[in-house]
Amino acid sequence: MWLTKRKITSTGIMLTLLVFIVLSAAFGAYWMPGAAYAAVTDLEGPVVSDLQMTHKGETLHPGDSFTISFKAEDPSGVSGGVIDVTGPKSRHIGGSAAYNASTGRCELTCTFQKTDFVGRYYIKAYEADDAYGNGTCLYSPEGFEIFLEGGVEDQDGPVVSDLQMTHKGETLHSGDSFTISFKAEDPSGISGGVIDVTGPQSSHIGGDAAYNATTG
Repeated sequence: MWLTKRKITSTGIMLTLLVFIVLSAAFGAYWMPGAAYAAVTDLEGPVVSDLQMTHKGETLHPGDSFTISFKAEDPSGVSGGVIDVTGPKSRHIGGSAAYNASTGRCELTCTFQKTDFVGRYYIKAYEADDAYGNGTCLYSPEGFEIFLEGGVEDQDGPVVSDLQMTHKGETLHSGDSFTISFKAEDPSGISGGVIDVTGPQSSHIGGDAAYNATTG
């Protein structure tokens, strides 16, 4: 019995030492006894300045591109940034802004598509992050905007009416079916719809509703 306990204890000690060695190899000074901890002292986001936008205030067309950039400086290094470009109907065409070490700037190039809504697009906000994840986000000054012509003119959803449901108010059984439909009209055409049917315990049995061009 004593030998068994001793064997178990020895095995536990060996496993503990093995875990300690692996962690020490992975994290270096953080796990070495008596070693100084390499604490992160940079708790501030990058210094962000000099926002620029090509074709600022101009009218562009599908296929045209414009570039947005800003200067970002940080003693720990800059990992990248994000630029929020907002258009009609709150459509966003911005995204990640790569950091260019040669220029010291975060840069993003956007290209208009035929599926983009016509109208005004503007820089809403922009952000830079350092190597430790500290971020600096600024709202854009007025005037950093651009306009699109030749895109999608239709910015309104379909006109929906005449909801119908077979077996409405009736009691059905397993294997029984019922159909839900509604009328949808749009000058650009209807791609389809969704019907949310909610049951007990917030269960859902609805889903995608196919558009029937014959019945509308």
